[in-house]
Amino acid sequence: MKKALSIILSLIMVLSLSVIAFAEEITGDGSSPEQTADSIVKTQTVNERGEDVTSFTVTYPAETTIPWGKTDAVDVAYTINSQLLFNKRLKVSVAKKDGEDAMKGSAGNDATLAYTLDGDVNVTTEEAAVSGLSKAATVAVAQDAWDAAPVDTYQSNLTFTVEVVSA
Repeated sequence: MKKALSIILSLIMVLSLSVIAFAEEITGDGSSPEQTADSIVKTQTVNERGEDVTSFTVTYPAETTIPWGKTDAVDVAYTINSQLLFNKRLKVSVAKKDGEDAMKGSAGNDATLAYTLDGDVNVTTEEAAVSGLSKAATVAVAQDAWDAAPVDTYQSNLTFTVEVVSA
């Protein structure tokens, strides 16, 4: 046990000798009352564990419901949070899944319900660091589409695509 302790203490002593080698010095001849020097303080782009700290989150609803017959646009609201490198931005795109033009009825119903997707469907943040930026894509069903569809539960998927792009 004593040998192990002496080896550990010797290693600590040897490693502490390098601290002085990296130190800066202020020297003078005493003719000036004041001497100054700079010491650099800087950050890293990784945390203490060496992991990349850039991150983003886009929060959107898993489901949005449209009342039967509603012709006003319905918001599909989403929120953006990002902390990226200074020269990067977050781009969010919202699109109809696989280019679908209409919502599909439940099993056994071949009818479709046409809808439009508008609003904030292509957004690129203006800054690298964004907190709580609220946006909304809008879904609307025209009156003639409602009139042509038998009553049923229709649904379609929206695809959110998020990518980090250069500023």
